[in-house]
Amino acid sequence: IKSDATCPDGSGSWNVSSNYTLTTNVSCTTILVNNSASLIVNGSYFLNATNITVELGSQITADGQGCGSTASPFPHNNTSRSQSGGPSFGEGDDDSTFPASGAGYGGAGGHSETVTILGGKTYGSALHPDLAGSGGGSGSGTVGGPGGGAIRLTVRDILVLNGTISANGTSGG
Repeated sequence: IKSDATCPDGSGSWNVSSNYTLTTNVSCTTILVNNSASLIVNGSYFLNATNITVELGSQITADGQGCGSTASPFPHNNTSRSQSGGPSFGEGDDDSTFPASGAGYGGAGGHSETVTILGGKTYGSALHPDLAGSGGGSGSGTVGGPGGGAIRLTVRDILVLNGTISANGTSGG
């Protein structure tokens, strides 16, 4: 449990009934996501509660909230192919002529269309992911999509999941 986390409504029970973007750690007795609302985790944050309910049509999502194009959670390693000879951690790599490579995380990212540009390298854990996802590489006039953010749930009693919890990377453009 994160000691710096508080419940956004101050009462201990948080009802997310319209879209809300989370930019800090949260600790509540009860979290209810309903009314087709999206609780968007912007980056990498903790959600701690005794009970969490995500109703049908509602979601807790960090889709596209990770690292941007050609970036990883390791800023000192965020370099392009021309600077480093290839991707260092999970970020996809650039290709100015063809579609670029995909980002890695718990597994390697996909190679470029020409297979000359390698996908992002594996980092983190596929079974216990705890870092934001890396962005895909940019190429042939497009920008790589951002990786997924990281949602860290601690549920002390009951999780009712009739909606969705996701942290996927999204397409670039």
